[in-house]
Amino acid sequence: MRNKYVQQGSYINGCPTGPESGWIVMVMDDVAAKEIDHSAFLSWDRPLMSPRFMKMFRTVFAGQMSDGSLIFVGDNGHCVSVAPAGQAIDEFVSDGPDSPKNTGHLRSATIVGTRVIAVGMQRQVYVRSETGQWSAARAGLPPFGEGDTSGFEAVAAVSPTEVYAAGWGGEIWRFDGARWHRIDSPTNRIITALGVDDKGLVYGCGRNGLLLSGQAGNWKVLSDIRCPDDLWTIAPHAGRVFAAGLLRMYCIEDGNISLVELDAIDANSFGVLNSNNGNLWSIGAKDVISYDGTSWSRIA
Repeated sequence: MRNKYVQQGSYINGCPTGPESGWIVMVMDDVAAKEIDHSAFLSWDRPLMSPRFMKMFRTVFAGQMSDGSLIFVGDNGHCVSVAPAGQAIDEFVSDGPDSPKNTGHLRSATIVGTRVIAVGMQRQVYVRSETGQWSAARAGLPPFGEGDTSGFEAVAAVSPTEVYAAGWGGEIWRFDGARWHRIDSPTNRIITALGVDDKGLVYGCGRNGLLLSGQAGNWKVLSDIRCPDDLWTIAPHAGRVFAAGLLRMYCIEDGNISLVELDAIDANSFGVLNSNNGNLWSIGAKDVISYDGTSWSRIA
């Protein structure tokens, strides 16, 4: 059963913290219709969903650190960390002239060890240290504004010295812990999301059903796997790879792709996949569902 909040708003992000708990981020539909960026944050402990606070940015990433704290990254560089005890602290990736407010939106982030790496338009990269301090990490990348319109839409990390960012024009870059290096890409289509499996293999997805995989300098398009949808999110989980557009979710296993049938729980909106501590969530405008390794169930 859908909860009362979805009658007034839409889900945009979220993060599981356990089999029966997590955080969900929403926007209020009437406020969003006025093009006012905002995020309403709710904690979930089955069966209760509790409003916690609101911020004036659109959340592009939600994740849990190893100490149990949560980090939410906003498109304008405004971020919020939430301590295990529940205290919310505002953070900003930069307050200088090259901040996302002037350079372009942040698009994604990932957690690697005790750090958070956020990426965005014009190949912005910011790293959050263990102490909660943000700094730019663009060594090896072209200066802002150089060349055609560019941007990172996705980032994923195998380790602190093996981080991948991808985005416009099919660009793929690798960070070795000190500098970024451009990798030959097998596509010129926008790569919208990246994810890493248990073996360190990186998967990507994009417009027009694009699916690709690789590691280090060896990348390939999974041309044998046909998908009819624009794909916006991808998450390797429990030996499978899940990818989703806005209206359908797919499972990739043993080189084959299949539609995930969710009629039994009446889920038909997607857009964000988030795997954490063995739990996988799918967040769509009107549906938040969870995968336990065997079946999907509704959260909200």
